[in-house]
Amino acid sequence: MSIPDGAYLALTKYRDSFHKCEQPIVERLLTDTNPAYLSALSELNSLFSSSALPSWCIDGPMVGQWLIFFHELVFCVEHFNKESATKIKAEEKAFAEKLAEIQETATKLAEMLEVQEINGNKYGFMTRIDPHPLGLLTHTAENTCSPDTASIYNSFIKHRVAEARTFDLKYFPSIAELIYELARQADNGYEVHTDSRTPKQIHKNNELLDRFFRGVYDEIELKRLVPEIRNLTDPCWCAILNSATGTYEFSKNNLEASRNRNK
Repeated sequence: MSIPDGAYLALTKYRDSFHKCEQPIVERLLTDTNPAYLSALSELNSLFSSSALPSWCIDGPMVGQWLIFFHELVFCVEHFNKESATKIKAEEKAFAEKLAEIQETATKLAEMLEVQEINGNKYGFMTRIDPHPLGLLTHTAENTCSPDTASIYNSFIKHRVAEARTFDLKYFPSIAELIYELARQADNGYEVHTDSRTPKQIHKNNELLDRFFRGVYDEIELKRLVPEIRNLTDPCWCAILNSATGTYEFSKNNLEASRNRNK
């Protein structure tokens, strides 16, 4: 598999249209032999070839599409803070690892609680742990959470929880089942904030993606790029962006969050 003809021509014949500082990026895009990257270019090429393309480029509409696409990509990558992105990528990896640890630990804890209950029933032992999940909630408010939270809980929630506790324990999931649910949700992975909660340092991580997708969508609105480019799959987007940056591994979470911000 090799780089599509239109893409190759856009990066070679029109190489002088890229700034000197952008040439290393162009070189990476030309010489990268990663199968995932070449496959992504092939998929993008099929999206271009199956669409009605503007024919402003003297070498034909396909080359014109590739040239616009590469200019948007290279410009954004050149202005990307790779050092900050690499640091945040390491934090993202650590976050994912900790989430996996939470999932594993919660599962073990739930299993231990179940064994404890079985053994207690078998030999006549009873822990002093309140077995009711709403009891756990109330005890947490009384003994563990912050004074402000405890005050709000006591003022607005406690009496309603007390009413709910009038129902028999059989109507509620067990504490072990609640912890199993925590483990299940932890196993779902994570997402990247797309709203005002996003810390400032994460915005640096989003800079390339936001600028790039915004530029692509603007070109679509100007009818210089075909709208079918939106159908490019996430693995393909990741492969192309990873090749262009040379060092950073973009994830599906990053892409989804950025597209949501640019809608």
